[in-house]
Order: sequence, then structure tokens, then C-alpha cells
Amino acid sequence: MTEFISVLFALDDSREMIRHYFDSIQSYCDEMNLEWFSERDFRKYRDRRFKNSGSETVYGIAADERNIYRLSEVETILEHSKPPYREFFTLQYLHCRRPGEVLLLESSDVRLEDDIVWYHILKQQRGEDNREFVKLRSDTERDVLEELTDGKQEQLFDVTPNEVREELRRIQQEHSLPQLKLKDFRHTRVSHLKTVGWDDLKIRDEYTKHKHLSTLQDKYMAYVPEEIIEEDLWSVISTETIDGDDSPEGD
Repeated sequence: MTEFISVLFALDDSREMIRHYFDSIQSYCDEMNLEWFSERDFRKYRDRRFKNSGSETVYGIAADERNIYRLSEVETILEHSKPPYREFFTLQYLHCRRPGEVLLLESSDVRLEDDIVWYHILKQQRGEDNREFVKLRSDTERDVLEELTDGKQEQLFDVTPNEVREELRRIQQEHSLPQLKLKDFRHTRVSHLKTVGWDDLKIRDEYTKHKHLSTLQDKYMAYVPEEIIEEDLWSVISTETIDGDDSPEGD
């Protein structure tokens, strides 16, 4: 069976077939109480496919279509979005957050003296705290948050989810960007961190906080068809972008 799966991974357009066979055979083996192929081996072959593929259409086992931005596309969104949407997208990308978690941010959640930001998690687990914190890692983050919290006592973003989506859609249409969803900033950042060399545990522990590592690996990580380094992930967000002129002449 292991050889059979490895053959599937050797095929260029086999993602849908792999998932179909994996799910079908696994269901049969579960019903018959058989062990046929460990998830660890499955991810090993999946990782090999990502590393060896030069195709821009490989986005992950769980993705049916493209679900991440190129770094230059993130930069375009941050450069041309208007406040406070620009800061919203910046925090989504920097901290791998869901849209609703950014909308719930209050000034008291930003602890610049401790270099952390607390996010309220929508999917509260019984008996567990429904907050997660992200550690600030750069002066860029601090500059963005200092400006965002200046003079505000409560909620940081006085916008609705639909207004945020409309702003993202405007930029996508005006600059011919892929029509990805708001949540895909989270997928994008995870995949970019993986590409520049972060290991899965570090991404999980510092950002996504998934209970099961396999959730991060199978649903969030995608192949990034470009060469980037970690410094690029921070240079895409500059104080010049945050403070820049929003007029057409400035753009």
C-alpha cells in the first residue's frame, strides 16, 4: 500500500486522486479494524511532493483551489488598502489570525510593555481559556500597534466584516489579484513561514495554536512557488506603507 501511494504522488496531477483513495481506503480499513498506512508516512510523501514540484497549481492536500497569496500580492494589498483596513490586513497576515479575531481586538488586548497581543478565540473549548496571545517579533509590529491604539480606549476596528471584504475585493479587482478570501491571509502567512524554514511546531506554538499538529499541516500549509527568505516577510510591511499617502497621487 505504501508503494501504491508513492506511485500516486509521482503523478503530476494526482492531488484529487490521492485524497480520494486515501479517504476511501482509510474508511474501509477503519471499518475492518485494519492498519494500512500511517498518517506520518502519508505526510512524509506529501512533503516530498511539495519539495519536488515546480507546478504553481499545488496548494495542499486539503485545498481545492489556490488559497495563498504571493508575497508581492500581500505587499500590493497593504500598499493600496485604506485605513483602518490596511492595519486590519497587516495584523491578519503578521499574526496568522482569523478575521473575527482581529475585529474583536480592544486596546486593552495590546500589551506593548510585554510585547504581546491577546486575541479572543471564537471557537471556545469547554473548560479552556478562549484567548491566545501572539508575541511581537519586530519593531514594525510595534509601530503598527502603537499607531492603531493611539487615543483609543475600546474596540480598535469600528468596521463590519462585510466592509472589510468589500475593501479587499476592491483591491483585488483594481490590481488584478486572485479573488481569495479574508481567511486566506492566515493560510498565506503559515505557508510563507514554512517556506522560509520555520518548522511546524514553531509555527503552531507561536501563531496558530492548533491542538492537533496535523490540522496545521494538512489544512493550512501550501506549496509556495517562489524563493523568499524570512526578512522578506517583515520588509513587506513597512512603516512607510502604514503612514503613506492614500491619495491617488501617492499611489
